[in-house]
Amino acid sequence: MKNLLFKVFGMHRVKKWYLTINLLTSPGYGKAFRETKKRFHTISETKIEELRNSLQKNYFVDTDYLATDIGRKDIEERLVNRLTGFRNKTIPWLNSLVPLSGVRILEIGCGTGSMTVPLAEQGANLIRAW
Repeated sequence: MKNLLFKVFGMHRVKKWYLTINLLTSPGYGKAFRETKKRFHTISETKIEELRNSLQKNYFVDTDYLATDIGRKDIEERLVNRLTGFRNKTIPWLNSLVPLSGVRILEIGCGTGSMTVPLAEQGANLIRAW
């Protein structure tokens, strides 16, 4: 069955699904998700717009790129989708393994900070290295 899925959907996609299913069904994930969700901060539209402007000014140096469809999708991916993905999957999983509150984390290559925000929301002490 697995070989058929690999042929139809591709090995990378099937492995990603498999990891997601294992994550969601692992012991402690549900409790960790509920605990981490309580500490998420609501980000207002004003703050999202401020972040968008900051990314346009400081991260995306090629303004022509942002005028393209790919560029607009890229900035939205960095603003919303990555943060949501980290909040809903990665952070609860990490928190189920090691409680994040008070833990010291060195984040190397933090880019736009879409992983930094949810770690900080959980009370982790972060040292960022570009």
